[in-house]
Amino acid sequence: MVAQVCRASRLRRAALRSFTSATATFGQQACGTHGPEPLGRWRPPAAQGGFGEGRGVWRPGPAAACSSQSCRERDAEICAVCVAELPGWGSLARDDLRVERLPGGASNQNFKVQLAAPAAGGAGGLNAVLFRVYGSGLELLYDRELEVDIAQMLSRHGVAAQVYARGRGWRIEQWWHDAAPLLNCRMKEPAVLAQVASHIGRLHRMSAISLDFHHRAGARPPASLSRLWGWGRAAEHAALEAPRLTAGIALPEILAERTWLTDFVREGDDGVPGTGLDVVFSHWDPQENNILLTPSGLQFIDFEYSDMDHQAFDLATYFVECGIDLRVDEYPYYKSTPSELPTEDERRFFCAAYLTEYLRVPVPPGDPRAASLSRRTERFALAAHLLWAMWSVVRASRAPAGGFDYLHYGRCRWSLYRQAKSALLGKI
Repeated sequence: MVAQVCRASRLRRAALRSFTSATATFGQQACGTHGPEPLGRWRPPAAQGGFGEGRGVWRPGPAAACSSQSCRERDAEICAVCVAELPGWGSLARDDLRVERLPGGASNQNFKVQLAAPAAGGAGGLNAVLFRVYGSGLELLYDRELEVDIAQMLSRHGVAAQVYARGRGWRIEQWWHDAAPLLNCRMKEPAVLAQVASHIGRLHRMSAISLDFHHRAGARPPASLSRLWGWGRAAEHAALEAPRLTAGIALPEILAERTWLTDFVREGDDGVPGTGLDVVFSHWDPQENNILLTPSGLQFIDFEYSDMDHQAFDLATYFVECGIDLRVDEYPYYKSTPSELPTEDERRFFCAAYLTEYLRVPVPPGDPRAASLSRRTERFALAAHLLWAMWSVVRASRAPAGGFDYLHYGRCRWSLYRQAKSALLGKI
């Protein structure tokens, strides 16, 4: 028994040394056509598609199979880490496991690791996991270390996928069985509106009642306002690095809106809880590809941009995303349909469901509190448009040709900002 334990310990140390060395190289690579170079000598296939990094952008085409020696070495390294780290997997051999590289991932490389046969080794009922390998290139947009820490915290609360193990450059997470992304065409269905609103309400309430809420996140300023300036600086830097790429977007005009917008979104604060300006833990990107339909209900995923923010930002983002379909397989790989934005009645219905969960008291759609929160989301919708326009400039400076057109998307968000601002100021 002692010999077996010692052997397992040696295998674990060897696997982690090998994988840490490989992922260190991976994290230092610059973003290329399909993201940074992953493990060892492996190169991403020449053609692939699926969920892109960051916004869950959809790009067409299946993930290409990889049968080269370097891919086999990569898969063996991943399996070795899983065997070393996952409870119940310690006795599994390489042939007991299958590794599937998931489509997309311009920054991270994601793999499904599963048992070749459900009965192999028992594995404590854990038949599949998500193996995530981190890349580099988005440090100017969010704090990678904070994102990892928050993921573990949310896992403990049952809000996000369970984190089974993590190391330098990698993380092993729960695999969501029988789950599919929420389709854009379903985002305004009453049952979906009610469920999403309740989920956001519970998430926001968690930061107020949780005793172990992460201290680094809890002490941070509202992200939508701080990122107006941080992402603005990143966009300016990107424009200097690639002036020809970013010449097609009115970046100086976009940046000039920040001072006015910072004051406008918070104007008229009466200090009443639930009116949109409470600073809470925010998902920050609740759009179709970040909401899964599971047998047990809706599930939020991809908390990489999550941070503290005014509560109205999450609600405003969801409303805006109802009119932007990111799962389009033709250029420019998204579709903006402003006519699909929620109506005032739909927004109030959503806000009422949210407040019922957040305040823990019944709030009907006709309640003045729902109307007040709905009005605040209109202001934060402007912030969402401006932020993702700046994000697009940063991404465009690193994006490959022929894929998702970030500048096209940025120009669209800037146009939507101007339209929404004009309409909102016209009725105030």
